[in-house]
Order: sequence, then structure tokens, then C-alpha cells
Amino acid sequence: MKLLLENWRQYLNEEEQIKILDGFEPPAIFTGRTMIVANTSEGPIGFYKSTGTGTPELGTEDMWLPFGGVCGSVGCTSDEIESGMGKGAWIIKLPKSHSQAERSKIPKKGSEFYNIGLQLAKMNINVPNWSDWMKSKGYPSWKEFNDVYNDVFQARQQTGKAQPKTNPIDYGNMAINFLLNTNKALKAKEWASGKAVFGSAPVYVTIDGKQEQLATLPQIKTKFAKGN
Repeated sequence: MKLLLENWRQYLNEEEQIKILDGFEPPAIFTGRTMIVANTSEGPIGFYKSTGTGTPELGTEDMWLPFGGVCGSVGCTSDEIESGMGKGAWIIKLPKSHSQAERSKIPKKGSEFYNIGLQLAKMNINVPNWSDWMKSKGYPSWKEFNDVYNDVFQARQQTGKAQPKTNPIDYGNMAINFLLNTNKALKAKEWASGKAVFGSAPVYVTIDGKQEQLATLPQIKTKFAKGN
């Protein structure tokens, strides 16, 4: 235990040992909230740069805060998201029950997560756009996905068919969870209820009175590999 504590203190005191494993600039719905995965004593953990707009009373603007993914409802308590572009996207925040939490979302001063956030704020972090990151992983870029979505949407409008189940904002939310999941940092079940986790759990939306399941990332990858 003593050796573990000594290693932990050394880890916090040496900025170069804050190892960023991966990251990207997120979709437009989360503009300004750069997202990365850092190595910690608890394993890989996601951090994002807070804009402070969601909870201005907390004064978190420009703070780097831990997060566990994105789901379709507050607390990830429902399998279904509200229909429409950009509805229901919720960042899974550090729960108040966590040993390093001062309160929900905010780490305790002096805790490892708090100190990592301070050091991230001092670093010049340069990461790719999420669309380019997804393209590098064999998935469509945002433009490729959006172009197909618009074509399908317009065609279905003309024939009176239901709109596509998965929209470009849903796809961006899937990318965030994919970033965390590929780095073993997705905390949807540990930090929330684990439902409606874009790309990692069934997510449903009601379209024209019928409940539909969003496409999964493997389905999207297969569809584009076949030429849409």
C-alpha cells in the first residue's frame, strides 16, 4: 500500500506522466468540450473540457472533468430517447458516490482526478476532429453519413415513409462512446444506470407512433462497406 501511494504521488507531481491515450474534438452538439482518455490509477478514464454552460452555478468553465460516456436520458435510466435531432444527449458525469467526488460531476480538491484535470488545463492538447477519428477507424466520416442520411430522408419524404432511425447527431454520440469503449474507459454501468448508451446498448426512438431501435456501429460500418 505504501509503495502504491508513493507511486501515485509521483504520478501527480510529474506532468509528463499524465498519459493521454486517445481523444478528439467532439461533434457540434458538444462544441468546445474537447474529449480525451487519460491513464489513471483506476485505469483509463475519459475527461472533457467543460464549457460551464450546463451548470453555470458550479463555475466549471474550462475545467477538465471526468466523464463516462453519453446516453439518451438523464442518469441513463430509459432505453428510449426523444425523437428529433439532438434530443436527449446526456454526458455521464462523475457520480457523487465515487470516492474522488466532491459532488456529482466535480472531483474533490486534491484528489487524483482533480489534479489530473489541473494538469490537463496546462497542456497544449491537440487531437483530431471526431469525424476524422472515426474515418481512421474504418467508419464513415460525418459528411459521408450526413449525405446518405439526407438522401434517404428526402426520398422517404417523397414516398411518405418514416424518417431514418439514426440521424447524424446520434452517430456523433456513438462516436464518443466508441472512443471511450475502445480505450476501456466507458463507465455507463458503473457511473449511471447503463441504458440508452449510444452505440453500446439498445437505444430506441418512436417514429410515426412506432418504437424503432437505432442502428448499431457494426451495422453502420457494414452498410457503408457495401456502398450504402
